[in-house]
This record gives sequence, structure tokens and C-alpha cells, in this order.
Amino acid sequence: MNGTPVNRRCRVAADASLPAVILSGGSEIVSVSLAEALLPHGVPLMVIGLGRPSILRDVHPCVLQHRRLRWPPVSVAAALDELVTILRELGAGRGEPWPVFATEDGGLRLLLEGRARLAALLALPAAASLPMGGLDKAETIESLSAEGLADVLAPSMVLESVEQLPEALARLGADAVFKPALKPLSMNLAGMASKVVTAELGEGEESLRRRLVRAWALSDRWIAQRRLLPAAGETVWWGVRSKHGRLYGTTARERWKYPRMGGSGCWVETEPIKELHEHARRILSALDFRGLVELEFLQDDQGRWRLIEVNPRAWLQVGLPTRAGLPLPWLAYRDLAGAALPEPGEMTREASWVNVERMLAAALSGEYGGRLAAVVRLLGVVWRSECRVVYDTPLRRIRARWIRRVIAGAWRVGWSARADRGKATSRWSC
Repeated sequence: MNGTPVNRRCRVAADASLPAVILSGGSEIVSVSLAEALLPHGVPLMVIGLGRPSILRDVHPCVLQHRRLRWPPVSVAAALDELVTILRELGAGRGEPWPVFATEDGGLRLLLEGRARLAALLALPAAASLPMGGLDKAETIESLSAEGLADVLAPSMVLESVEQLPEALARLGADAVFKPALKPLSMNLAGMASKVVTAELGEGEESLRRRLVRAWALSDRWIAQRRLLPAAGETVWWGVRSKHGRLYGTTARERWKYPRMGGSGCWVETEPIKELHEHARRILSALDFRGLVELEFLQDDQGRWRLIEVNPRAWLQVGLPTRAGLPLPWLAYRDLAGAALPEPGEMTREASWVNVERMLAAALSGEYGGRLAAVVRLLGVVWRSECRVVYDTPLRRIRARWIRRVIAGAWRVGWSARADRGKATSRWSC
């Protein structure tokens, strides 16, 4: 075990001798899904929570250690110093690098910016040909365009300043979508109502410009893309590309997102789409990518698949492929640990994934038709779903901790709204 102390109750499999590190941030839905995928194979886990105790602490004998990293960090250098200290205390660096999984973009950015320093400690999934490993959207688009893959890219433009807004609108249309090329470490997207900025109904260019100016400090560069809105929803290719270029993957479609524009999928179903596998092969080969990855596609008005984003880490619905018979996190772990991989296969059955709380918010938002009809549909989908995030977990303590978090979050939102109403009343009283 390369000097790593193993809990006597944890039965480590012979082909899972290296611990996996989960850098756990955000809501931790991704972290729980990764643990559910790896623990049945006897993989020992080292969990590092970003800023708060992880929901995964003490949930299984093979969760060997749990530590916390101060977050958001004072600086990249300070966070790397602390992370290296934690990893060395856990036993990393005494043998082969440990496979690591980031669960949100802030943590992944830290790993990528410290890639050279962490190389002896961690085996990190990334696009080897890119300094930011595929996380920087501008860098990724520029690289793929240079490699001759413009035919599979959504029409896009890299913006160096907000002054390029008129050119972007002229090239891509008045309802173009704008995204920060690289999100901040803190993942604080203040100034943005969702993950993208787009023109609102009837909004003029000057109003859009003012909103972009308010958000611009989030990233040095931004991406503008033509807005593609197929009726069938956003489609994803999920997969693993091995060190030697072997490809494992499946496809799925987002039925509901919340918010509908720029939000995250809250109801997702696997769906075989053969054409996307060849696109994935070309894209990942051009990026020299290794590890777990999500490719997001939309169809243009001629029905052609267009890549809108590369997500070079474990994604929100990472547990769904395993439920459908394709254990992608386990395959990614084996490859990063230097173990042999089986021949590429496909999912053995179709399955669906729901985030109950976000799907309820989507139903009540009115974005999916009448609220009552949407709630009735929600109940049917949740009942039939094979993967009800968190609530289906076999890991102990997870559900109770999750419910406490949901209640605490709702309480904070309620008090915040009450405080805002109080301020408004005070202003009018004056």
C-alpha cells in the first residue's frame, strides 16, 4: 500500500492497491457517486473536503482518511502548500502516484495549476497537450480548431475584452451565449444569474454589455457561442480514454435542466447515439486526453452534432453509467493506477438519473409547462428512475447528512429573503 495505513476492516482488492483521492467540493453529489462506484471494488479512499467536512467521512471502512483543505484559498500557492502537506501526511509520494478525482471546477483548477508540483503524488486525468488540461474553454476551443475539428465545434469566438461584443453578436447572432473561459478557484459566480450570460427577451446590446461588464472579472477571457436550442435537449458523451488511447463511453440526454438555460441536468436518461462515439474519438485524440471526461453536444439547425463544452473531470451524473452497466469511474481508476483494462464494452441497459430537489425546483419554476402537470410528471419520473441521487445510496449516514444540509440551506434562504424584505420595508419607511 506504499506506506498507507489500511483500516483492518477494509478489504482492499488485489487490483486496487493504490488509494484514490477524492477532492470533494460543491454539493458533493459527485463525491458520493464516485465513492459508490469505487468502494465495491475494494478501492481505499482518501477524502479531502474543500472548506467543510465532507459528507463522506466515516461512511465506509475503506474511507481511510478524511481531511479538510481551507477553501476558498488565500492563493493558489498557499492552497498547494497545504494540499501537498496533507497528501504527504497521508502517505502519498512513497510509491506510485495516487489516482485523484476532482468533483468541481475550482478543485480541478487547483490540481491543474499545480500539476508539475503534484506529479509525484497524484495521477491526474487531463488533456496532456493543454496547460490547463481542458478546463480552460478558450484554450480548448483554440486547440481543437487548430487540429482541424472546426466541423464538430459549435460556432464560437474567444473574447479578450467586452469591447468585442458587437463582433460576437454579428458573427454568432443576437442571442449568442457567453461563458467565462476559466471559472475562479472559489467557484463564486457573483454577477451571473446562471453559468452563462445571454440576451434576455427584447434586451438591447447596451443592456447586455452592462451585464457582461459586471461579470467580466470572473475570467480573463470569455467564450461566445451560437445559441443552439434543439427540442430534444442537451446530449452528452461520457467516457474514459486510457493512457494508450483505448476508449470507453456511452451517451445520455438531459430531459430537464434547472435553470433551463445555463443550469445543470436534474433529469437525465441514457440513450444510445452511435454518431457521437466517433466525434469523441477525434476530440479526445486531438487533445491527447487521458481519464474521465464529459463532452457536451447540441444539434444545429441542420441536425449536425456540435461540441459546446469539454468537462475534464467527474460530472454531476457520474453514477449513471455504472447503473447502466458501464463502470466508468472504476475504469478510470484502473487506468490511472496502471492496471490492465478490459476490452471496450457498452452499457448493458438504459437507465435514468434524477436530482429530486432540483427537479422539484424545475417543476415549480414554470419552465416546463403548468406547475401541477410538471409536479405530476416529476413523481412518475422519480418513481421509475434507477438512480435517485443520494437517496438510493447504500453508504451509511449519507442520507441523514444530506437531508440536514437541504433543510439548513432552505433555512438560510428563508432568513435571507426575510432580511431582504426587512431592508425594503426600512427603505420605504424612510
